[in-house]
Amino acid sequence: MILKAKERGNAPQLAKYLMSMRDNEHVELHELRGFVSDDLADAFQEAEAISKGTKCQNHLFSMSLNPPENQNVKRAQSNEQAKSKMRRRERQSADRQRQRERTRSRGDDLGRER
Repeated sequence: MILKAKERGNAPQLAKYLMSMRDNEHVELHELRGFVSDDLADAFQEAEAISKGTKCQNHLFSMSLNPPENQNVKRAQSNEQAKSKMRRRERQSADRQRQRERTRSRGDDLGRER
């Protein structure tokens, strides 16, 4: 199974691409939660609007699952692999954020000592 993950922006374009049968052999929305809308394009518009109030450039996380052509991969198996990779990416992202906060905090402490 080839899993490709990416942090990105441009919510309207991503929603259109993800739901396009022209660009994807198989499209299935497994879950959409934490949004007012239950439609992917509208939910991504919500995310885009929220990101405009921050300095965040890549407020979305997308993942492509590409099984080898000669293998029949069950959906449950691919879901578990995707969830595992997403959890790993979330931990890495949280670690980077904590590191940035520590670096900023040390910078503030150094400024006060002078």
